[in-house]
Formats: sequence, structure tokens, C-alpha cells
Amino acid sequence: MNVLVISGSIRENASTLKVARHLTATLSSNEAIQAELIDLTVYEYPIWKEVFHLDENPPEECRILHDKLFACDAMIFITPEYNGSYSLALKNMIDYYGLKVFEKKAIGISAVSVGALGGIRAALQLQQLVLAIYASPVPQMLLIPQVQTRFAEAGELLDASFANNIDRFLQDFIWYAEALFGKRKSEQSASSIKLN
Repeated sequence: MNVLVISGSIRENASTLKVARHLTATLSSNEAIQAELIDLTVYEYPIWKEVFHLDENPPEECRILHDKLFACDAMIFITPEYNGSYSLALKNMIDYYGLKVFEKKAIGISAVSVGALGGIRAALQLQQLVLAIYASPVPQMLLIPQVQTRFAEAGELLDASFANNIDRFLQDFIWYAEALFGKRKSEQSASSIKLN
């Protein structure tokens, strides 16, 4: 199963990137999962004014990310909380690529904050957005308060007491991701049998 872990902040030294590194490494330790980190700062897109279309010859890096999103089986969105909501960069990316790359996939939600609430307002709003793109938000969210004390730059977990939160989130995420992945596979097989 192919999983994309998307760091949804484009700020320098973003806390979401530290979390994304940790989650990607943890998922990659599972032999059944191929996890890839997507850092939105790498793509440096302008503000998107219209929905992505392959036949309109988009920039190469836009095509590359489209292909990764389309091919993956599940995703994790990691967002900071900005003024009570999620990252504009993440919303921009979601709006640009539209429904086809997201629909019928499990999407885990993680939110980070330097305060005590762990970005819960952003996370709850992001779950609503995931429903709007015809994907399935994993009910168990990973909220990370005081994120600056929990992860090192390279993604190492500094706070061992927080490991249980991560494990519970990833267990739920993998369960939903595998269930939807299996259902999509069976639908594709049934479809190919009808066509033959």
C-alpha cells in the first residue's frame, strides 16, 4: 500500500515537516507500506487559479505531484493551526488537484500547535474538507500540542510519553486505509471482469 504523508505548511522550519518525517519513518517500518513524504515547499507553486488538467500541459512539477497523489492509496495531511483554521498552502493544493486524486481514499488528519489544544479547530475543519472531496477522514486524529517540545528537526520523537498517541493514530489510519484500499481493489477487479 502506497501512502503519502503531506506536510501542509510552507513556512521555513515548519513543525509539520518534523512530524511528517517521523510519521513517514514509522510507516516505512511496516513492510506492507511504502510511505513517501511530500513537502509542499519543494514544489513552490504559485497560487492556483484553476483546477489542474493534464491536457492543458501543466508545469512538470505540478504533473509530478498530481501523479503521486493519483497513484497513492491513502494520505495523511499535517497542518498547523493558523487563526483557528488549517494551512492555506494545503487548501490551495487540494483545490488545485480536485476530486479525482482524493476520492474513496482514507485520509488521516494531524494538526500541530505551540499551544495546549494541538490545533483541534484546524483538524476538525480539515475533516470536513476531506468529506467534501469525497475521501474518508479517519476518525482518530493526531493532535500535537506544544509541538516544539515533542519532535527534533529530523523527526525524532523527543517526548516518549507521546508515542502512544502516535501509535493509536497510525493503527486507526492503517485499518481504514487498508479497508478502503481493499474495497477499491475489489471494485476494479469486478469492473475488469465485466469489461472482458
